[in-house]
Amino acid sequence: MRLQTRVQIPGGLWLNGHRHRDVRLRALTGRDEEVLNGTREAMPASRVSRLLATCIARLGPVSDITTDLVDRLSVGDREALLLHLRRLTLGARMPCVVRCAECREAIDLSVSIDEVLHPPYEEWQPEYEAQWQTERGAVRVRYRVPTGADQIAAAAIATRDLPAARALLLRRCILAIETPEGAGGAAGNGEPVCRRELPALMAARDAQAESLLEFVCPACGASGQALLDAADFFFRELGAAVGDVYRQVHELALHYHWSEAEILALPWAKRQRYLALLAGVSP
Repeated sequence: MRLQTRVQIPGGLWLNGHRHRDVRLRALTGRDEEVLNGTREAMPASRVSRLLATCIARLGPVSDITTDLVDRLSVGDREALLLHLRRLTLGARMPCVVRCAECREAIDLSVSIDEVLHPPYEEWQPEYEAQWQTERGAVRVRYRVPTGADQIAAAAIATRDLPAARALLLRRCILAIETPEGAGGAAGNGEPVCRRELPALMAARDAQAESLLEFVCPACGASGQALLDAADFFFRELGAAVGDVYRQVHELALHYHWSEAEILALPWAKRQRYLALLAGVSP
């Protein structure tokens, strides 16, 4: 059994001049947990690509889903798909713990996935243009929003040189630039105005890429925000279960005499219900 649902991503994939937002997504199974278990040492963005390529049954007209295709999605679309996958697998509410910046108190939050999912972007293009006036004259830039491929490229150097990783991400997203010195400019994409202004523009274009949780500290009354990293959150939730999948297969096979293939094909939540019944716990 493979539970599937149809979802829509806020941005969408451009193919042959058409924007595709419809995605057919299926719930996580034991086979997917095996995939995750084998990618523990990989970078988070690469793990996201592998997981989504496994769990997306269809994206627009495309049914042959590869990691290369998933890498072409914007960061926000990938975040949205992870949130939809989390809801399909574990439910719509996420228990989170955040820390108050003022008094360092740990705060328990229950976040609804619907509260952090953005509606479809009204304006969504494969590329955009911006212009700024500087002391030397006009700077014009043609750019796109960051994708999964950009995340993966930047992550490869982020651990040893975070500023270089940010510069690489910006450089990959700039398609063309024109400065008073001409196309490419004297400093290329190192133009100070681009480094200063472009990240905010890209973030505004793909708002789902950064989901902020707002809270009020019950201990000191301070208001605060915390960034929700869907990949980090989901992988942490699944961490214990991913490493335990073979014990679960053993237990279910022992009692129900199902084959390994049948057990691994069960959606995560359904497998947990059977395990809870065996443990005498109401699912």
